[in-house]
Amino acid sequence: MIAFLESRLRSGRADIPVLGIRSSANPGGAGHGAVKARYIVPTNHGERVITDERGRTVRFIPSRLSDNPHVNPEYAADLHALPAKLRAAFLDGNWNVFSGQMYPELTRDRHVIAPISLPESWRRYNGIDWGFGKPWGVLYAAVDEDGRVWWYRELYSAGVGEAEQARRILEAEAGDERVLIRYADDAMWASRGDPKTIADVYADNGVHLTRANKGSRVIGWQRLRSYLAEKPACFLHRSMGWDTCPGMHMFSTLENFYRTLSDLPHATKGDPEDADTNAEDHLPDCARYLLINLGTGPEFVILEDTPKSLLDGMEIPEQVGNFGYRRDDTDGMFAAAALARNGSDQAHGTQRSPFA
Repeated sequence: MIAFLESRLRSGRADIPVLGIRSSANPGGAGHGAVKARYIVPTNHGERVITDERGRTVRFIPSRLSDNPHVNPEYAADLHALPAKLRAAFLDGNWNVFSGQMYPELTRDRHVIAPISLPESWRRYNGIDWGFGKPWGVLYAAVDEDGRVWWYRELYSAGVGEAEQARRILEAEAGDERVLIRYADDAMWASRGDPKTIADVYADNGVHLTRANKGSRVIGWQRLRSYLAEKPACFLHRSMGWDTCPGMHMFSTLENFYRTLSDLPHATKGDPEDADTNAEDHLPDCARYLLINLGTGPEFVILEDTPKSLLDGMEIPEQVGNFGYRRDDTDGMFAAAALARNGSDQAHGTQRSPFA
């Protein structure tokens, strides 16, 4: 809507200048994140003036109740009596906390850390939310011995086809990095009239996915909230004298993840415990898919190091190179399992399927 109004911004005569647009807003609502991303963060909360891609200057002028000398005492008393988040928004013009915010407990000083080297022994996972017109997102997480999640990489772009998405994932994982399971939106297995599903295109390009059991959206958001909560301090924060720290840490390089999770609002319709589906929720969805499925296992199971007692009585797939397969007569799909490669430790790895 705003972009359309901007397209009408013209005088029709070269000798009559266009003065620009003036607008006002309160924090909160589904558009909160978009306003904050365009006007507030780039200008450092009004401390500087920037120039946009059209060559127009953009400025943000913070507004507080105390800036208006004409406010009557009764109105001021009403604002002071509001609940904490509404009071911060309407009284102080605070854009970092707003009424309807899903995760007000998320803060930079508790949840965000500078990038560090993560031990290779920590298991690595992906959460993937497909998009084309809307952004496609991938979150990478490592899980330590205490079950704490360390978010260390994000991929986030719009207008990228699924084959290129898969190539970017493999490019990001170049080297010795091994991702155990990639939990992906189940919509990636849906038929859209194309010869192949999105998940199949990913597999064709060497990226094998596990369908995320998303369950209830509300349960997923609650699972994420449980990881934001405080737990006994990790090794990093113990060295800083902390007694507790959150159950998840986010590298400071994940700017889009922090921004969209911090700005995610509650739904205004339907279940108030759900997030607003019209908000920018793609990376939070990635986190939800991953956290709700931790511990459930991959579809491309790696059999190396599996105790023989667990394999007794199981039908072992016929080996094809480093993979085995079994034909499922019910739906014609292949069930694939990776076998040991040259006796090397592949317990936490992912391998290319012969069907890709």
